[in-house]
Amino acid sequence: MRKKYFLAAFLPVLFLFCSCSRDAQTALKDGYYTAEQAFYDETGWKYFLTIYVHNNRIVTVEYNAKNSNGLLQSWDMAHLREIKAKSGVSPVRQRQKYIDALVLGQDAAAIALIPESAQVYAVFKPLAEAAMAQAREGRKEPTLVVTHEE
Repeated sequence: MRKKYFLAAFLPVLFLFCSCSRDAQTALKDGYYTAEQAFYDETGWKYFLTIYVHNNRIVTVEYNAKNSNGLLQSWDMAHLREIKAKSGVSPVRQRQKYIDALVLGQDAAAIALIPESAQVYAVFKPLAEAAMAQAREGRKEPTLVVTHEE
């Protein structure tokens, strides 16, 4: 009878301990973390990725680019239409697929290449990995990243 009471009291505590404890090296600290390209690319854009972490989870992701005048690429409709006309694929949809993969998977290293968007992948993945590394360390200042596109 004592064993049953012991197990009844011990198992919930063990379950809580196991479910709440995550390796301290992989735990993400709450806050906003930004990684950006170190240089403007050949088309004049510098990409950046900002994640918001709450309760050890990535809640939101912003992935965008800015030019030397500070204009965000997502606001430059003429440029977005030009990209879609050349590639046949919406750059907004390409980005959103990678953003969704990061939020749902919670792991930048596990993001898989989407065939029609290799250029987005080459920039997005290293920026996401750098932002997650910042979140593990709790460093709030933006990190500059040299990507394969530069």
